[in-house]
Amino acid sequence: MKEDRNRLRSVWGAMKGRCLDKNNNRFYVYGAKGIKICDEWLHNFDNFYNWSIENGYCKGLSIDRIDVKGNYEPNNCRWVTMKVQQNNRSNTIFITYKGETKSIMEWHEITGIKHKTLLQRYHKGLSAEEIIESPLDYNEKFLELNGKKQSISAWGRELNIDAGTIQQRLYSGWSVEDALTEKVGSRKIFIEYDGENLSLQQWADKLDVPYKRLHGRHYKGWSNKEILFGRNKQ
Repeated sequence: MKEDRNRLRSVWGAMKGRCLDKNNNRFYVYGAKGIKICDEWLHNFDNFYNWSIENGYCKGLSIDRIDVKGNYEPNNCRWVTMKVQQNNRSNTIFITYKGETKSIMEWHEITGIKHKTLLQRYHKGLSAEEIIESPLDYNEKFLELNGKKQSISAWGRELNIDAGTIQQRLYSGWSVEDALTEKVGSRKIFIEYDGENLSLQQWADKLDVPYKRLHGRHYKGWSNKEILFGRNKQ
């Protein structure tokens, strides 16, 4: 068909561009690495066209080199889906989870987790279990405790501590261990001012100021004087 011939001519031209044209934006991963086109195809489009039609070409498939370090030639090429081609790339990342080794693209299709999410988790150094099983809160900060690394929300669910509480503790200067292991309400915040070192609640009672107001100022990182008296008072 004319449509097939036109498309295959485009594929043939693109293949030559990647391997021969130093100005081609893909030359650095093909021609520059020594990938060549066999003489049978390079000098005769009809040979390439006939091979393609006889070896499974159809609309929607891409030409793929079986050995990614090998050349474009009949014994090393096939027509495959984009998925298969992606999995055959030399830089494809594979993850082994529960005894099954699959590419990140395949795990994306199986789990429904975004490809970008899986990649981010992988590059953060998470284990295969964490990459596949972590809830969809990958954009949060990851904390590590006793060799285990997971997101703040995941820690919150596991420890029954509100994620906002963990974040607030970290913002207030708590260590990761304290932020994750202290029981809610078990630690009092103490403020020292003018020779007195009282808890935030004691200062609230003494100054007749709502505790939440002082706590909010403390959370914002204000100085002790500003926490107790505000920023507009001397």
